[in-house]
Amino acid sequence: MRVLLLLAAAALGLPEANAQSQPSAWFRKLDRNRDGYLQRGEIAQMRGVARAFDEADADHDGKLTPQEFIDAEVIAHSAKLPALPQDKPITEKVRRELAREPELKEVGLGVRTHRGRVTLSGKVRDESQRELAIKTASAVEGVSAVGDAMTLR
Repeated sequence: MRVLLLLAAAALGLPEANAQSQPSAWFRKLDRNRDGYLQRGEIAQMRGVARAFDEADADHDGKLTPQEFIDAEVIAHSAKLPALPQDKPITEKVRRELAREPELKEVGLGVRTHRGRVTLSGKVRDESQRELAIKTASAVEGVSAVGDAMTLR
């Protein structure tokens, strides 16, 4: 998934960061409490980026690192691109495969596909259910990446 986000950032002309890079001036400006992270309230005015918050928050700690913020920007900008005709069948295939998994049958996860990138949402019992859902969706033909917007109950 990381590679896809880097490619999308390059295609959209967004800055690329690596593990050694410092937060951008934009990130520092948004980080009003100067803790080195962005909380929801600090990016609330950025509609598309705020909506991508959960998906970009890779470690699910409720805040974005500088790299996660770049990921959120990429997700927000790529969501503006038109959907591909094959997205609907991919969504249906992922839903079918999730329903076949005994551990996930009753969970009722939301599945959204945009340009081959699947985002899973909903509430899961624990990390093992989260990992199983991601693994199951990733195995579906046509899925290029799986975004995680799931939360723990």
